[in-house]
Amino acid sequence: MGKRRKQWVVQWDSEEPISSIRLEGIDHFDARGRRRVYGRGDHFGRSTFKMDVWQSRDRRLFVRFWSPNQEVDWCSYELVGLIDSESADRSPTSYFTDQWIPECLRQEYDTWVISEM
Repeated sequence: MGKRRKQWVVQWDSEEPISSIRLEGIDHFDARGRRRVYGRGDHFGRSTFKMDVWQSRDRRLFVRFWSPNQEVDWCSYELVGLIDSESADRSPTSYFTDQWIPECLRQEYDTWVISEM
């Protein structure tokens, strides 16, 4: 019997990459001095959920889940293990596409959206 695919609540434009990236929960962070490299918003009825990824000057990646128009528990993470070669085709000023979003981040975002609906 083959491996059963995860059914996502949030829809993604591409398959997730295979990698050893992991998420570490962190305290809320200040994005000043960091560059936003990825952002998305998902609408479910009157609810809007957002995920932003920020890159620091030392190339560390920080993630925030939030909502602009409702009371939700914001979550913050650091993405650990992204190898520079995995994003080598990007110019320094370009945004990431959802193609590089690892499964652990997709799963965490999906779980968060479900818990806040």
